[in-house]
Amino acid sequence: MEENWYFEVAQKYFKLGEYKDVHIRRFVLADRITKLQFKEITGNDYDELSIVPVEATI
Repeated sequence: MEENWYFEVAQKYFKLGEYKDVHIRRFVLADRITKLQFKEITGNDYDELSIVPVEATI
């Protein structure tokens, strides 16, 4: 399968509003796209800490 295929799919569905940042992060975690491609698609830097759930107790 062509390397760019995952990038093209992620980008297409992000632009259509079907995928959100969290979905595109999964492509990075699965090593299907790079962190640089994540930024190209979403316009945001890939921040590994943002995928870790945080519990807040007040």
